[in-house]
Amino acid sequence: MYNPGIEGERSKPTPIKGVATMSETISIRLICNNEAGYADNVTVPAGTSIGELFREKMPEHNPADYVIRVNAEPVQRAQILCNGDRVTISPQKVAGA
Repeated sequence: MYNPGIEGERSKPTPIKGVATMSETISIRLICNNEAGYADNVTVPAGTSIGELFREKMPEHNPADYVIRVNAEPVQRAQILCNGDRVTISPQKVAGA
């Protein structure tokens, strides 16, 4: 969508609220309950899926061995992350339990 500019010229497109461009990033809270565990604020490109995040942060692990939740709800790996999401990754089986 273009806004009319001065004297009929076109200005830059108006960003649509809630629609990210490829150059934007989002910030999420990542909580990983694997081994020693950690929590961190992470910046990822807008449009990043849970599966992509998992492969980047835990490349040596199989996602089928983990419960992945976004904002306390179980999600599929195709789920696209949104700014401010809280992602929790927990192993299905806990050693010694």
